[in-house]
Amino acid sequence: MRSVMLLGLALSLSAAAEEPDLDNGAFLHGDHCIECHMMDDHEALYSRENRLPSRFRINGQVSACVQALDLGWFPEEESDVAAYLNATYYRYED
Repeated sequence: MRSVMLLGLALSLSAAAEEPDLDNGAFLHGDHCIECHMMDDHEALYSRENRLPSRFRINGQVSACVQALDLGWFPEEESDVAAYLNATYYRYED
């Protein structure tokens, strides 16, 4: 019985952890990403013709920036920023 309860708890926690927090993504993007990606029209970076071609690539680029700048973000924070970028600029389907 105890193992069934632990399994249920683990599954519910992992499902909750998978949902990105767009507000946190917006905060982290504004606090860290804009410094390097600031342009006169920062939206042009995300809407240019040769922009990232898929949601998968957004996640990879966020991870690369986090590593290059040694930000020390958790994977969930990277997912939050990638989800924010996708929801705000890219709009790729899941």
